[in-house]
Amino acid sequence: MLSYAKPIKTFSPLRQAIAKRKISEIISDLEIEKINENDQKNLFESYQQIPSHSQDPEPYPYSRSCSSGY
Repeated sequence: MLSYAKPIKTFSPLRQAIAKRKISEIISDLEIEKINENDQKNLFESYQQIPSHSQDPEPYPYSRSCSSGY
């Protein structure tokens, strides 16, 4: 991995602070992206585990027994 510490140490204190903030933002953004990817993956996996109602012989058991009375 590349080391940026040596050139950053040559910056003024203000530029060092700006560099530190920007690097932190990049890392935070990447962490958030990773969390979102994991959440979407977990949501998809949990959705796949839900039993399908299309396999039920009569998915709406009350629909045939109800009459409108007209």
